[in-house]
Amino acid sequence: MVERIKHLRKILGMTQEEFATAIGISKSHISKIEAFIPQTGLREKTIKLIVSKFNVSEEWIKTGEGEIFTRESRKEFIAGKLAEILQEEDD
Repeated sequence: MVERIKHLRKILGMTQEEFATAIGISKSHISKIEAFIPQTGLREKTIKLIVSKFNVSEEWIKTGEGEIFTRESRKEFIAGKLAEILQEEDD
């Protein structure tokens, strides 16, 4: 699972800090998850946050099977995030 989280973050073009902020956890926690530090683990709550925030398949995160993204394509997701960034700059 941890390899898929890192893979997802890279697909999204996000740093560990950006990814962590997006789901409301610390950068150090993401770093520990990706480094597969046993005490950290990938909790169900964190998986749910990732699924919800990035429209990712929970099955893909847990098993690696199926499509990565669910409701929208990668291009749609990136376009939506770009729109959010541009709106934040206007504010």
